[in-house]
Amino acid sequence: MTQCEERFKWQTVSGESVTVGDVVATPQSQALTVRWPHGGWVWNRPTALLVARGEEHKRIPIVDVTRVAQVGLYGLGLVCAIVGLVLMTRQRSR
Repeated sequence: MTQCEERFKWQTVSGESVTVGDVVATPQSQALTVRWPHGGWVWNRPTALLVARGEEHKRIPIVDVTRVAQVGLYGLGLVCAIVGLVLMTRQRSR
């Protein structure tokens, strides 16, 4: 493994399966692991639920509504900052 691969790792991880009757549910998540000499940082987010019933297998995606809202708010903040800079530049040039 290269040194960069040892420090940064992005992987999809399956959790412990739960069986109820003939249905098996397995959670999946994505994990980002960052390591440095005296510590590290791990960030996980749920991505899907794998459901198996007999021969039928389904992957149910998990939509992270909080993340979607955060990205939207960051975008709105960026647009407001750009509009403010443009208006301030126009006002100074007058």
